[in-house]
Formats: sequence, C-alpha cells, structure tokens
Amino acid sequence: MPACSWFFSRGRAVTEADLLSAILSLARIYGWRCAHFRPARTSRGWRTAMSGDVGWPDLLLVRGDRIVAAELKSDRGTVTQDQANWLSALRAGGVETYVWRPADWHNQHILTALRTAACAPVEPSLVPRDWLEADDVRRRALLDAGRRRKSDALTHARSTR
Repeated sequence: MPACSWFFSRGRAVTEADLLSAILSLARIYGWRCAHFRPARTSRGWRTAMSGDVGWPDLLLVRGDRIVAAELKSDRGTVTQDQANWLSALRAGGVETYVWRPADWHNQHILTALRTAACAPVEPSLVPRDWLEADDVRRRALLDAGRRRKSDALTHARSTR
C-alpha cells in the first residue's frame, strides 16, 4: 500500500472533494495551471453557475503544450451522458481526458499523468522507478490539501458566528 494511503483511509469513503484537493495540491507542485468551478448551494440545491452545455469536467489543467481535462468520481460515482459527451468532444480536440477515482491515486495513475511530459498515455511498466517512488511529493501534496481543508473549516466556522 502506498505511503500516502493514510490520507484516504480514515474509516470513511473518499469523496470527490478529498480527491480534488489532493490532485490540486499535486498539480501545483508539478507546475500545472488549474481550474475548478465550485458549485454553490441555492434554494434549489447545489448549482454551478455557467452558460452553455452541462457536464463540463471537474478539473482543467494546463502546463506547456499539454491540456488535461479530468472528471473526478468517488468509488461509486458514475459518469453522466453529458459528462461523457464533453470528455469525448475535448478528446477529439486533442485534449487528454481522464475519469479519475481514488483507486487512480493509490495505483499512481494520477501521479504518472501529472509528471509525464508527453501527451501520450504512459504504461506504468515504462515509468522510471524514481517516478513511482515519489511518495514524498504526494505526501506533501496531501498534507497541503489537509491544511487547506482545516483552514477552510476554520474560516467557515468564524464566518458563521
């Protein structure tokens, strides 16, 4: 089991928010520009302000000549048809597309995708060993993500007083 597993094994299922926070931290370490549009609670439930076609991916990452669009899902989450349509359209336009789940963090597919310089998918057996031993980098990313969540919770608690 990878050394970073402690972050995701606290007796509860890993949420998309947990996964998002960890990926954003890791992406920043590797120099990616990141975009994620947060939904807001309205009188009609959670909504993300946008115009256009629904189903836009959760995460857009850009570094150099690479663009990555990722839809994040929990272990049980499913990709909607609208999300699949966006991923297909982006892929047709030359964008790397992924559906990432917590298992992809544990088996290091996310790390491989964010460290790789080329656009082509990389077979795990072809990844240099030092890349696969980068738990220190992932651990730092997870610690940063945990600190941000704690800070966000404190800020929210102060604002609701």
